[in-house]
Amino acid sequence: MKNAMQLKAIVKNIAKEKHISAQLVMQKQWDNYQKDFEYATDITFGDACDAVMQWMDLVI
Repeated sequence: MKNAMQLKAIVKNIAKEKHISAQLVMQKQWDNYQKDFEYATDITFGDACDAVMQWMDLVI
């Protein structure tokens, strides 16, 4: 079983490999989410990603 730091490194490597296509897909999903949930209209996709990365740093 892999430890948390190894899993974090694996996730980062996969993200780098698939960054462009994944980012386009996720951006579209975020745009759709913003249409469905009014509170999210003022939150950019980049801000949402930054918040997730900060949370991962705290948890892992």
